[in-house]
Amino acid sequence: MFNVMKWRKVASFISVILISVSIFLIYTKGINVGLDFTGGVQMNVSMKDSNTTIEDIQNIIDEENIEIQKSTTPGDFRITVGVIENPMQQSDNIKEKIGHYVESFNSVQVVGPKFGQELVQKSVYALILSLIVITIYVSFRFSIPFALGAIFSILHDVILLIGFFVVTQFSFTMVSVALFLMLLGYSINDTIVNYDRIRENLSKVSNTLLSDTINQSVNQMMRRTIYTSITVIASVLPMAIWGTSVLQEFGMIIMFGIFIGVYSSIFVANAILIPLKANR
Repeated sequence: MFNVMKWRKVASFISVILISVSIFLIYTKGINVGLDFTGGVQMNVSMKDSNTTIEDIQNIIDEENIEIQKSTTPGDFRITVGVIENPMQQSDNIKEKIGHYVESFNSVQVVGPKFGQELVQKSVYALILSLIVITIYVSFRFSIPFALGAIFSILHDVILLIGFFVVTQFSFTMVSVALFLMLLGYSINDTIVNYDRIRENLSKVSNTLLSDTINQSVNQMMRRTIYTSITVIASVLPMAIWGTSVLQEFGMIIMFGIFIGVYSSIFVANAILIPLKANR
C-alpha cells in the first residue's frame, strides 16, 4: 500500500516552492495575453515557396509588434500583429504586402481592442464565478476541514496553471479560459471522489488514525485515478507531439493540468485534513 501521508511534508514543501515561483513569475514576467484579449490581426497562411523562412516573411511585411510562428506543415505560418488601433486596415496592409507570395490565406482573424477588453472582463467573471460556485458546493457537501482542503487544492491548481502559461509563454486566449474551467472541474471531481471515500471509511471505524484512513482511501481510488488520467493523456499526447503549434500547446496544457489535478487531489487536499483534524 502506498503511504501517501508519509510524503505529505515533502509534497507540501514542493507545492510551496512551486506556488512561490509561479507568483513571482506572474508579477515579474507576466502572461502572454493572446489576440482575443489584446485585439489585433492573426493570419494562417500557406506560402507558395515551402522553403520560406520566418525571416523572409518579416522582411516582406516589415512591421513592428509582429509575431510569426512556423507550422509543422512546410510553408505554413501563423502571423500575429497585436495591440493596434485599426486592425481591419492592418489586415488589408499585410495582405497587400505578402499577397504575391502566399498560396492561400487559410484563416484571418481580426479582433478590435474594445471587443478584446470585453472578453477580458467576461473571462475574469467566468473564472471567479466558477470558483465561487465550487466553493459553495464543497462547503455544503462536506464538513469545514474537507471544504477548506478542496478550496485550497483549487487555488493551488489555478496558481500553478497560470505559472505554466508564464513559463511556456503560451498565448492565453479564450480557449485557454475554457481549458482552465475544464481542468479545474477535473481536479475538483477527483478531490470530491477521494473525499467521499475518506468520509465513508471514517464512518465505518472510529479508532483508526486519520492518516491511516486517508492512506487506505487513496489506495482504494488509486487505480481509478491512474486509469482515468492515462486515458485522457493518451488521447491528447498525439496532438502534443505531431499537431500544429496551436494543437501542441493545447495538448501540453491539458497534460500538465491533469498531472497537477491528480497531484493536488492526492497530496495537497489530503495533507490539509491532518492539521485540521477532519472527521466525517
